[in-house]
Amino acid sequence: MGLKAKVHVTNHKTTAESWLAARLDMLKTKGLDDASIRKDSLIKKFKGAIYKANHQLATIANQEKQNMERAQTKAEKQAAKNNPPEMKVEPTKAESKTKPKKEKKTKEKKEKAAPSEG
Repeated sequence: MGLKAKVHVTNHKTTAESWLAARLDMLKTKGLDDASIRKDSLIKKFKGAIYKANHQLATIANQEKQNMERAQTKAEKQAAKNNPPEMKVEPTKAESKTKPKKEKKTKEKKEKAAPSEG
């Protein structure tokens, strides 16, 4: 179903609603009870047409939403393509704010331990 059909579907829905209202008024003026009104074939037909139109309008709204999302992602991709990301510059040791790592003292311990054994 195309997006251009939205106008036509809304027109079908409004006409079905007006026919339903007219039929309900006519049946109530005849003095029929609610059970027999619910069983009327034209009432069922108009309610079905309204249900169908609501379903079609929901489908059209979903399509419009998907089209908007696609257009947005396409625009984002185009913008990302036109504007390449800036290169990251790594800070030098002087600019680094982190503390330098402590040197391991394992060599000193081994040297001290070796002469005392001998």
